[in-house]
Amino acid sequence: MQNHFLIDCLYQMQRAGTHQQVYAIGESILRKFNIQNFKYLWQPCPHILQAPQQSVSCCPEAWMRHYREKQYADIDPKFQSANKSRKTLVWNAYELIKKSDTTTQPFWNDSINFGLQHGITIPIKSHLGGDGMLCISLPSNASCRKDTLHHLSLFEILAHHLQINIERLLIDSNTDIKMLSIREIEVLKWTAYGKTADETAKILSISYTTVLFHLNNARKKLNASNKHQLTARAIALGII
Repeated sequence: MQNHFLIDCLYQMQRAGTHQQVYAIGESILRKFNIQNFKYLWQPCPHILQAPQQSVSCCPEAWMRHYREKQYADIDPKFQSANKSRKTLVWNAYELIKKSDTTTQPFWNDSINFGLQHGITIPIKSHLGGDGMLCISLPSNASCRKDTLHHLSLFEILAHHLQINIERLLIDSNTDIKMLSIREIEVLKWTAYGKTADETAKILSISYTTVLFHLNNARKKLNASNKHQLTARAIALGII
């Protein structure tokens, strides 16, 4: 029953037209699994996509206010773990505080005091660059926590779908990203393969200046400053 619910929600997410709709569907999924506190966060790479940090949080307001006051975003070990690893971290604040240094000990101590003792952090690696995560707080009751962890793979699926749909909406709304012509894509593909403008001209049976013309048009459309950034951005956006 829960799997059918998840599939239906993910289908709805694919049809969502706003970030708020995507977040609301994600929240409804987590609520179905009795998840009360969570946070999604992703900072797009500015060299690929000019967009603000994407985030949604459903955590105790007192904790979020304290978190901001202490500037914990700068030292949050969960963020650091997500940035360094592709593996999901299942964390226990009581255990981690024993291994922490003087910088992160206050963070874990405060997390415990605000009722966030256990959780999972799912790293998100975006093809648009930048690192992100879905962080979920687990129940303090050991039995309930064990039951929730049985659905870990479903939470990882959710994190993936949250990300690809947020990316989809960002790309659709980004006026700097314009459609490339077929010839511009062809030229760009050979450039990405490492071919020079002269080699690309011979392959496509067009002139050298025409290759440069198409590359320059593509660079303007994708708001890239040079050929290397152009190919990297085109690959990241799935154009080539």
